[in-house]
Amino acid sequence: MTMSHRFFVDADFDGALYGEDAHHAVRVLRLRVGERVVVCDGCKREANAVITVIEARAVYLDVGVWRDNLAEPPFDMAVYIAVAKGERMDYAVQKCVELGVTSIVPFVSRRCVAKAEGSSKTERWRKIAKQAASQAGRGIIPTVSAPLDFESAVTQAAKSELALFCYEMPLDKTLKHALPQEMPRSIAIVCGPEGGFSEDEAEKAMQSLTAVTLGARILRCETAPVAVLASITLYYEV
Repeated sequence: MTMSHRFFVDADFDGALYGEDAHHAVRVLRLRVGERVVVCDGCKREANAVITVIEARAVYLDVGVWRDNLAEPPFDMAVYIAVAKGERMDYAVQKCVELGVTSIVPFVSRRCVAKAEGSSKTERWRKIAKQAASQAGRGIIPTVSAPLDFESAVTQAAKSELALFCYEMPLDKTLKHALPQEMPRSIAIVCGPEGGFSEDEAEKAMQSLTAVTLGARILRCETAPVAVLASITLYYEV
């Protein structure tokens, strides 16, 4: 059975797709009248729909009954990712969305190789997040924030019920031992840059976050958040 293509719609949705969504439906996906799609309001509700009319700038739909989306995790997950170069950051954003994050917060630390200035990168990551949410059948589009400085990222992450600081140095506490048996309502995960955290950054983070090791092998910056999210999903959801 082929999964229907998913489109996120705004609060003022009137039963039609416009702009980029209409172009994507007709020019990229080559959908035709009579084909089925899924529309999602971005607030964990969705409905099946059938294409009824295709015009130059709009695709009209016959929308069915709205229902709850069942793909969202039962807790909020925020991932704080040190800004990485090009495809590495794109990959991290895409996979984090597929694995159920609620929000992605890029940050800049001392050993970041990539630069984060300009809004074009943030907009690119938001577009990747939207595409990944559609592909994964999500009920929301996870937010992607403009990059923060390291201290601000740590302060914000510490507000979550469970705030994890992924660190490559030998530590007694593994991720498995850091996860409480009772599922937290909110989880924050802070992962480092290509060059790792500096010692003073690590010391500052460990004052308010729970430091965990991800094992004996050092993971790349785009792999670490994926490994953590997959482990949390396995622990609490599967």
